[in-house]
Amino acid sequence: MAYIGQRPQVGNFVKIDDVSSQFNGVTVTFNVTVSGAPYTPGNPNATIVGLGGLIQNPGVDYFFSGSTISFAIAPSSANNGKFFCLVLGDVLSIGTPSNNSITNAMFQANTIQYGSFASTTKATLLANSLLFGA
Repeated sequence: MAYIGQRPQVGNFVKIDDVSSQFNGVTVTFNVTVSGAPYTPGNPNATIVGLGGLIQNPGVDYFFSGSTISFAIAPSSANNGKFFCLVLGDVLSIGTPSNNSITNAMFQANTIQYGSFASTTKATLLANSLLFGA
């Protein structure tokens, strides 16, 4: 399919953990985590941040530096529970191909060599009658 403009990003869509319980009107920088583990968004312009019911502008209202997010204005405690951040198409992930979407024509010639497989993998391939080069 042809695209007009920039090709869409493909990858993992992630919801950042809620940090609003830390909002106090003074602190501007917060750790970014997903399920409690540090997370670094690949492209700040591929994020959507909502604060107090308003969508924020990347690079103006908020900034990422590694696995932290900083706001231009410290969020007040009135915004507790009113924060979300979505990473749209994490550029570090190629995503998972849909079932039956990969064909032989998509593989570069001579990239998969039967001889490079471990003996247990070869046995599995043979047991399931998978043929190469046919």
